[in-house]
Amino acid sequence: MPTDNVLGAGAATAVVGGLYSRLRHPAYAGSLLAHFGLGLAFSSWWPPACSALPHLVAIGYRIHVEEAVPQETFGPAHAHYARRAERIVPWVY
Repeated sequence: MPTDNVLGAGAATAVVGGLYSRLRHPAYAGSLLAHFGLGLAFSSWWPPACSALPHLVAIGYRIHVEEAVPQETFGPAHAHYARRAERIVPWVY
């Protein structure tokens, strides 16, 4: 069950290669892609819209909470990374 608690690792290192070089939250991007894929499966956009919109609001809040930990842990290095990598959708958000 998701909580508001986000724990930072003591001696953590930031992963900024691979998929993380473009997206800071690739798992959330994948979950949104799955929601929109439902539109193709159902041949209707109502079911995915009804499920994706609340999901988008929830992950937007979660990203806001999660972004504080690396900013606190890595400081300016994370700020530089955040300027070059989008949160969920490349070139959009």
